[in-house]
Amino acid sequence: MAKGQIFAKDGGMKGKKPMGRNVGKLTQVLNVPMDVFFEIASHLYPVDLLQLARTSRQLRTMLLSRASRHMWIAARKNISPPPPDPPEYISEPEYAYLLFERFCMLCGAGRAVNVHYAGRARLCRACWAANVKKGNRIAKDMGYNIYKDKQTIQLIANMLPVANRDNLERWGVHSEAVEQSPTAMFYEPDFVEVVKQFRQITPASRDKDALEKFIEERKQFTLERLNFRRVIVTWYGEWLSSKEAVDAEAGSERGTAIKEKLRELGYEPKDYPKDYDHEWLQMMNQPRKLTPRIWNAIRPKMVAILEKERERREEVARYQRWDKRRAELRRHYEKFLQTDRDHDLDKRTMPNSRDALSLPCMDALLTSEEPPAPITEEQFKAVESAIRTETEKYRVTARAYMAAIFREKCAVWARGGELPSKLSALLEGEGKGEQVSAFRLAFYMDGVPEHPDADLALLNSPYALFSCIIGYDHMQEHYSHIGILEHWQVAHSDRPWGMLVRNAENVYVMPRVLEAIGADEDINQADLDAVVRSGRPVCTCGEDPSPHYESRPKYLALHDLIKHLYVPSAQSGAWSSDMPKADLTCEAAKVLHRITFEHDSSPLE
Repeated sequence: MAKGQIFAKDGGMKGKKPMGRNVGKLTQVLNVPMDVFFEIASHLYPVDLLQLARTSRQLRTMLLSRASRHMWIAARKNISPPPPDPPEYISEPEYAYLLFERFCMLCGAGRAVNVHYAGRARLCRACWAANVKKGNRIAKDMGYNIYKDKQTIQLIANMLPVANRDNLERWGVHSEAVEQSPTAMFYEPDFVEVVKQFRQITPASRDKDALEKFIEERKQFTLERLNFRRVIVTWYGEWLSSKEAVDAEAGSERGTAIKEKLRELGYEPKDYPKDYDHEWLQMMNQPRKLTPRIWNAIRPKMVAILEKERERREEVARYQRWDKRRAELRRHYEKFLQTDRDHDLDKRTMPNSRDALSLPCMDALLTSEEPPAPITEEQFKAVESAIRTETEKYRVTARAYMAAIFREKCAVWARGGELPSKLSALLEGEGKGEQVSAFRLAFYMDGVPEHPDADLALLNSPYALFSCIIGYDHMQEHYSHIGILEHWQVAHSDRPWGMLVRNAENVYVMPRVLEAIGADEDINQADLDAVVRSGRPVCTCGEDPSPHYESRPKYLALHDLIKHLYVPSAQSGAWSSDMPKADLTCEAAKVLHRITFEHDSSPLE
């Protein structure tokens, strides 16, 4: 490496001239006696001497002279563990640059971490990619035919060291001989120089001994450089481990000192950010001791972060206090729903405890006092009447949503064929074909649906059955509009009413259900619900329609009957647009079913 390469591109300053009132003042150090200057310099590190040499031409001339070699040796020994002595072909300043500097030797760019110790090169990523190539590729790019001669290209490959990213290595292997492939990576300037020397010697000398001597000398020099690389790589691994230990100790001392300073300001470790905060961690985990200057610089930033964290914690604590109060109100509401629910249809069709918090009377009760003030039973009983009144809007809106999706289904069936007359009559009444978005009706609306009576009449049709797609399987649970509201209240207490309700598929079984229980086709869904919930079903076929009757929720009573009386559909395609009809030719359809109910006065959970 040439002496000038040590300071390529002004050592990464990109040609900028130094500015400021202190420019040039460092040269005054030359006015002190030389023995004093040498004593000062002997306490520096090699990288400090490199930086000092960049400050002025006089210092550069002095520090790069051979007379200053003892200063570089002393600086090198200040490092623990000290680097091994460099070989004779590397000067002390060049050695220091190779080991400790972070500027590219070719372009001066910073963060040049790619090091080729054997080739005495420290390069940035771009220069490494441009100058480190396969040996046979370099020979070919030179325009010579030696890359075609396998014997010659192999000789050249052994005359210089391969180029490794030594910064990624932590140990090296001693080499007894040079055995390298021409397809390995080489530093192009070195490779080109070796090829030129080889070409100059080959035609100029007929003396085979001279040629063999040249080749042997180059191979020995390559072996020496490779073993030098091994020594440096091994030292670098030891130095890096030592540095990491020192940095960890300094970082620990810094963290302790910062915590003590913050404690003096009234902040304890419990006040520190719990979540990942890059800026905070960067200030806390620096591998350098805390000085008054550093503390004055980081204190305002750390205090700002801590104050922001304190506000966040207060907001979280405030939310948690209100969340506990909401949970307490929900428990009162759920207890209210369980009281006499089997004989109170309104309670079974009220919203779940999550949606109930949106009722005006519930919201008023919730916000009537600040937490942690308790909500008493007397306070809740005072709003029970208002709850009954305000939940009617929920029922009306929910019915409008179910009526909308049922109308959409009926429209599909109507295109495929004739609908049952009773169902057609309901669709021809008020609200027929109303194009109300089912998605908009899934949640509370600003107003009340226009045709609530028509919606309720349509939903009372035996064919108006719904299912919940949560936990969907091939045999969905079937619910009337009453049953699906009760299901949502009980099974999905933390979900808002809405999009997870859909039309059930096996509605064609309903005529068999009505026939089996002896009910008329005009029966109201509320009356049908009362019948199927009145007791344990018993069928003349001998099989139990509800094997788990004691443990099953009563809102599944209708589904149990549909499952018991299920027969396949007569449609051949699963996605037929016709309204499905039962396949009366199958064996299951030929079994006679008559179902009665053993009345049980004890309500089921």
